[in-house]
Amino acid sequence: MAGMALQCVNDSGSYAHNAAELDTSLNKIKQKLLASRRSDGHIGNEFSTGLAVQALLAMGSEAGECAASMEAMRTAARSNTYHNPMAISQTLPALQGKSYLSVKTQDCRNEDDTLVLEPVGPVVVLPSETKVNMKVEVVTASGAAALYSVDVPKGSSLLEALELLERRNKESSLWGPFLSAVNGEQARQSDRRYWHLSSDGTALTEGEDKSTCCNDSI
Repeated sequence: MAGMALQCVNDSGSYAHNAAELDTSLNKIKQKLLASRRSDGHIGNEFSTGLAVQALLAMGSEAGECAASMEAMRTAARSNTYHNPMAISQTLPALQGKSYLSVKTQDCRNEDDTLVLEPVGPVVVLPSETKVNMKVEVVTASGAAALYSVDVPKGSSLLEALELLERRNKESSLWGPFLSAVNGEQARQSDRRYWHLSSDGTALTEGEDKSTCCNDSI
């Protein structure tokens, strides 16, 4: 995104304090993106490739220079990797050889304004005001146990209670829900504390039901 923002400034012809420094910054960003390309064509991972290709195209890369990455995205799309709206919005422009900067050249005067979205009222389910406490004990394969406690509305099913407990460790984003805590441990960038999520020993690029978690620090 920084590369496209700087390229937008460069294309606008607006005053730049140091044009040579701007060119140097753009070149460094481009080289860093190219250096991050994996052997399968993805730049970073499957979800960052679309935005990375957009940036490269915006900064003047030829389509052939991004061919391997575009083919990697096509392969991932056939596997339904980009099921999230955010991922799709970043991938589609790149596959069309466009970037977000291409929007400024579009002429929308021929739009007929026939798109009408009918408002749909939200369905409101009033929860019970009475709360009951539920305790869940999780025993890992090593025999270690962790105890969790959550207050749920009276009359909740077990599934609803477990989903409520799950949401306590998640936060929402445009990419969908993401973990904010594992076994009560929060990630802290200040002391480089993190979790490693894996499935059968392989690191995950996104959440899966059969993931195993651990907390470590370096």
